[in-house]
Amino acid sequence: MSTLLEKALEKVSSLPRDEQDAIASQILAALADEDAWKKRVAEKREVIRRLAGKPSKRMQGARRSRWTICFDPVAGDTAVLAALL
Repeated sequence: MSTLLEKALEKVSSLPRDEQDAIASQILAALADEDAWKKRVAEKREVIRRLAGKPSKRMQGARRSRWTICFDPVAGDTAVLAALL
């Protein structure tokens, strides 16, 4: 465990139990969200690669700029891909 995390947990341990539980819930939720995000990105890796390599119809005739932002639906969600050109 890192010294920063040890320091944070030491401070949390001095709080009342209900505040400790609230902080613990926030940490666990953040970790679960990160795991879910990683899983979704891993599952959509091929779709993301394909979308990143193929300009949308709207962008095909457009002048390229330093940043191109594409909003394309991916399995019911809106994915935002920003590619440095």
